[in-house]
Amino acid sequence: RVLGGRSLLLPLFPYPQEGGVLTYQILEKRDNETELVLFGAHVDPIAAFLQKHPSLDHLFAPQIALTAFGAKYVHTERPYLLFHLQGSILTALLLHKKRLKGAFTEQIQEKNPERLEVALHKMGLALARTTPLKELEGSVLTGDLADLTLQIPVEELPIEKAEWKRAALAMGLAELANHFLPGLDFLQKQFAPPRPWKRVLFPLLRYWGGIAFFSLAFYLFILAFSS
Repeated sequence: RVLGGRSLLLPLFPYPQEGGVLTYQILEKRDNETELVLFGAHVDPIAAFLQKHPSLDHLFAPQIALTAFGAKYVHTERPYLLFHLQGSILTALLLHKKRLKGAFTEQIQEKNPERLEVALHKMGLALARTTPLKELEGSVLTGDLADLTLQIPVEELPIEKAEWKRAALAMGLAELANHFLPGLDFLQKQFAPPRPWKRVLFPLLRYWGGIAFFSLAFYLFILAFSS
């Protein structure tokens, strides 16, 4: 929370604040108080990731992208749970009115249905501590969970197209890029993206080099043919 311009940041991060990058999403604004949710990442993995992907315009956390997917494609005004499995990483979110109210992430070693159901119930009940289960509208299973039949804490909510659930993370990232909010982007001053012309410089040089080579080859062919 931010009270009168003064931030009340509890020491919840496992690293010093100067060693991390914080992004935020505003939940509610009141007269002298702003309630927001914080997302944190350590600078080292961000820097390592950008070494492999130097042309990124934006960098978002999976929880932020899944929130954007839910806000766009899950039509309900009541709280609901969203579960996402990507490889061995299981993410659970509590969403309400297009905002993220809470999230957990767990690494799953055994991806059998019984193990996944236990994890879903545990994470779902933990998230529902602030929202009674009877008030939840339902659950959404996305990512690798979309192909499985599982017993979940509350009934599954319908999505307009079932295949969207498997692509939820990518669709959420696209939605974030389309409606860009600086506060949610991890690419801040210390990770400023390259200028746009630098990203297209080498493709343009290759393009014009190819045209020049083809023109020279065609000219030499005409000379040889004429002789």
